[in-house]
Order: sequence, then C-alpha cells, then structure tokens
Amino acid sequence: MSDVETRLGRLGSTTQEAPQDSVVTNDVHNATHARATRNRRRAQVAAGTCLVAAVIALAVNTAVQPTGPTPATRAHAHATSTRQGLSLVSYTGDQERGFIIKKVPEGYVLQGSTGTVLDVARADDTSPLDSFAHKLVVTIATTADVGHPRGTPVTVNGKRGTIRTYPDGLARELSYLDGSRVVVVQAWADINLDDNELVEFAEGITVTDAAQVVRG
Repeated sequence: MSDVETRLGRLGSTTQEAPQDSVVTNDVHNATHARATRNRRRAQVAAGTCLVAAVIALAVNTAVQPTGPTPATRAHAHATSTRQGLSLVSYTGDQERGFIIKKVPEGYVLQGSTGTVLDVARADDTSPLDSFAHKLVVTIATTADVGHPRGTPVTVNGKRGTIRTYPDGLARELSYLDGSRVVVVQAWADINLDDNELVEFAEGITVTDAAQVVRG
C-alpha cells in the first residue's frame, strides 16, 4: 500500500471524541449561572427604582416646607459618648413638628418635618424633604398599613420591633409598636449605624400629638 493510501486510511478511521458528561454539565451550569446573574441584576435595578419611587410618592403627598430654622442656623449636635464604634451624638438643636429627637448620627441635623415625615440629614444637605436618599427618615403608620414585617427581632424601649434590609440593599428599616401606632425608621445604606445603634436612635424618638399617620 502506498504512503498516500496509508494516510487516507488513517484519516478515514479518525473520529471526534464525544464531550465528557462532566464537561457538558459544567457548560450548562455556567450558562445557567450567567443567565441567573443577569436576571438578578435586572431585578435589583427594578427593585431599587420601585423603592425610591414609592418613597418619593409617599412623601410628595404630604410634603411641605421645613418648619423652624434652616439647617444652617440650627445648633450642631455634640458628642456625649466615647463607646468604640458609636456614631450617635446628642441632638440639642430645635425640634420639628410631630417628633422629639434625642440622638442623631454625628454631623446630622433635623432637616425638617411635614408632620407625617421627619428627615434627619447632614447639615449641608439641601435636598427637599421628599428626597430620602442618604437620610434617616421617621414616619408613623398604623398596624393595618404595616402588617407584620419580617426581619431581625429587636426591642425598642421594651416594645417589640423588627429590622430588615430592603432587597436592593439601598436602605434598612426599623419598625416598632408605639401604642396603637407603628414608628418606622428608614436608614439609608451609607449611614453607618449597626442594628444596636439604629435601635438606640429609635429609643430617643418621642412622637408628639402633632404627628400624623401616613396614609397610603
């Protein structure tokens, strides 16, 4: 047999090996993971948009101009504790309609209140009250509106509550019973308060008769 015939014979007998089951399984897993990651990212963006839209819509319904002096003229808060990692300080400035606040994060003031919503923001924050980004926001709701939110159980001044993180991670929410009402505190993610400090902030809140319940 010639060299050409020999080579042709070898070429004809060569077959491509089928991929191993493990390779096929790995490829399917990678494709599924990539698709799930894309879907999760889309869901996070959508959830974040819904959260901000819902929060702003709620505030717009009741927003008015801040009462009392402007942030530039309010007294600054002064630190009263040296506990390691504590970022809360005593607040000694003017109080806002519907709420009395004893502590705020260092560098923050009471930006204003609509009677239904109280914004706690940095002293140089000039955003409107219906913008809740980078703030602590206190509202009052009814048990019927809030229901029974799931989250980490906590106690605020002896009253049961929960802390949960929004699915998009933009903010955390502490809600707790105050008589027949529910106090809801929303803390933006970049406000560096742990759960204990968020409870400590809430324990310094007194809701007055001037506060109004948020209606959906």
